[in-house]
Amino acid sequence: MYSEISAENVITRLKQLLNVKTDLELAEILGVSKPTISAWRQRNSVPHTICIQIAQEKNVSLDWLLTGEGTMLKGGGANDSILDGKAKKMLEMYLSLDDRRQQEVFSAVEDKKFICDMQRRFGENMNDMRQAA
Repeated sequence: MYSEISAENVITRLKQLLNVKTDLELAEILGVSKPTISAWRQRNSVPHTICIQIAQEKNVSLDWLLTGEGTMLKGGGANDSILDGKAKKMLEMYLSLDDRRQQEVFSAVEDKKFICDMQRRFGENMNDMRQAA
């Protein structure tokens, strides 16, 4: 099914994907001027080359970026078979964060995993001590 591509909607999805709120922030990340973003809107002109590049860099579906249809993440990969809906959603949210926030999330997950591993080892050691007594 063919969906009409709207520059306004593409710009909105680019902002979501790149975790920015303003046209100026988007322009800076894309390496264009703010008036260029305005011109895309006024002419309903989609920056296809930029969209292709961003989709490849961020591993997102070009269909989603251009039309909003389907899932944000690229389909057809090995991850499709191992990620359930919740995991895919978490990955989409993670990918929409800037690098600094991604690092914060990654560090928090590493810390949580470390704590869980320590709790598991403590429990195993307690069981071993009970059996030995």
